Amino acid sequence: MKKRIKYMYENGEEGYAEAIFGASSFADFLSRSEYVQKISEYDANVFEEYSKRMTEIEHTQSLMEAKVDEICSLQDEAVADQDSLKKLKKSKKDEVKKLDSAISVTDKRVKTFNEQVAKQEQKVEALLLQKQQEIQRKEAEAAQKAAEAQKAQQGSDTGNAGNTSTDGADPVTSNDSYAANTGELRWPLKVSGKISSKFGNRTSPTAGASTYHKGIDISVSSGTPIVASGAGTVVTATYSSTAGNYIMIYHGNSLYTVYMHCSKLSVKVGDTVKQGDVIGNVGSTGISTGAHLHFGVTVNGNYVDPFNYVSQ
Repeated sequence: MKKRIKYMYENGEEGYAEAIFGASSFADFLSRSEYVQKISEYDANVFEEYSKRMTEIEHTQSLMEAKVDEICSLQDEAVADQDSLKKLKKSKKDEVKKLDSAISVTDKRVKTFNEQVAKQEQKVEALLLQKQQEIQRKEAEAAQKAAEAQKAQQGSDTGNAGNTSTDGADPVTSNDSYAANTGELRWPLKVSGKISSKFGNRTSPTAGASTYHKGIDISVSSGTPIVASGAGTVVTATYSSTAGNYIMIYHGNSLYTVYMHCSKLSVKVGDTVKQGDVIGNVGSTGISTGAHLHFGVTVNGNYVDPFNYVSQ
């Protein structure tokens, strides 16, 4: 309304009563009354709009204050979360430090264990080799005695030759009871089983196990009968922490078979066995990941691939 009559003529406004009763005539009175009514309506509308705007502002302010409170609360939570993360980070660092320390100790123990296992394996191999060398020495001595006896026999007269007890005898077998194997070696089990580790280089299947496999591993059920691969004499039947219960049989002509990780031994040193005789049962003794038979073959003191001598 023309900016409320130019703000009541630049702030020199009079009250409504003064405006009405200051009329000079009745016509002026009516004119002033209409004027006051319109200004009053205008003021009422302005006041209503003002009240509405004030309500909106107060509502907006209330929302903003609530938002500020929410932000402050989130900020407090963020600070608390940050503190928790710092504590968690420190806790995890401490745990990692402890784990690193435990791993270091474990690595040292594993290294020590592997060294001990290696020593035990070397000890077993040394004992087996020693036994083989001892047998070879006895065979050589027996052969030498046989040669000397034959030479003496040839130098004697016919009557004395008839009394010689070594004529036509096998000196090794008769003197040392080492039966020579005259047939092909057979599979060391009555069942085929499954080859779980072949002869030669391999990844160690368990801590302490050798990475160069001097035989084959045949996986079968625990308790499965183990049979002699060939006729011969039991020269070793004992226990070690690495091989478990194990057996070595001599078949003559520097040929040996070895059977390891047995659950039970059915033979003893000095027993003579025939091909196919039960000598023990499959197990998981010593360093082993499960029931299986470790079967090895040595010739002239060296381990060879058993599949060069047996078929599954």
